[in-house]
Amino acid sequence: MKQFFTFILPILLITLHSCKPTAPSAERVLAEQSDPNSTEVLVIAHRGDWRGAPENSVQAFENAIKMGCDIVEVDVRRSADGGLVVMHDATLDRTTEGSGEVAALTAEHITSLRLRNGCRRVVENSFVPTFEQVLLLCKDRAVIHLDKGYELFREVYELAKKHDMVEQIMFKTSNNPERVKSDYGDLIKQIPYVPVINLGGSKTIEHIDGHIALGAVAIECVIPKVTDAVLEQLEHIRKAGVKICIGSMWPSACGGHDDDAAVEAPDDNWGWILEQGASQIMTDRPRELLEYLRNKGRHI
Repeated sequence: MKQFFTFILPILLITLHSCKPTAPSAERVLAEQSDPNSTEVLVIAHRGDWRGAPENSVQAFENAIKMGCDIVEVDVRRSADGGLVVMHDATLDRTTEGSGEVAALTAEHITSLRLRNGCRRVVENSFVPTFEQVLLLCKDRAVIHLDKGYELFREVYELAKKHDMVEQIMFKTSNNPERVKSDYGDLIKQIPYVPVINLGGSKTIEHIDGHIALGAVAIECVIPKVTDAVLEQLEHIRKAGVKICIGSMWPSACGGHDDDAAVEAPDDNWGWILEQGASQIMTDRPRELLEYLRNKGRHI
């Protein structure tokens, strides 16, 4: 009997240890983002899983999280009565059954509208969500990559602080560092801040260094065309130890190495993005990208 327990006890301990709850997904993502030595690539679902549900819908974000995406890109706009709603366009016409400008209508009206899918069909029981709905959906599960929200940083910050989620939102802007410092100098050090920079210009290094000095946690690099200057600027960011995000949604964002090309030739396209040192890839094909990265040992 003593020999039996001597044999079985280590197995029980290993089993109990393996049954311990894992850290929340958002906690893991934040740890990866702050680890300069990590080789894992974080996947950002652009407007959620919009191929499987209407873009920027609760279901699109839920699908993305369940398939293993680390970050969801969320577009936020302000309604006429000050509500924060999730919507990419300034108008409702393309993605909902309604019409008109978001800024001219109430949040109650906007959120009563059903969403259209990628084929423009109205989807039953899929309504425009409030930003707070999406915020709570992602709490402890995924990080939010905030888009269309530069003018709303303070409002988003207060809402995120209310739900203890400030660290779970990547506040994104395409403005230059001087403008960001002028508008949000008192806030920028308190939030995860991600500038969007078009690479290739003569003043790009200056802008990169200015954003890094402000405390950027990552830089979203837009690559209209691959040139020597672009490659030098990517190397400059890598040497600075700042995370690189590249979007593969369309050719002009990634030097022609986009999602649709990657489906046919993943190594030539997503592989190229990895070679540039990207530790975050924003994609319209999250399922395929996750499979590719997992096969490469670059995602759990």
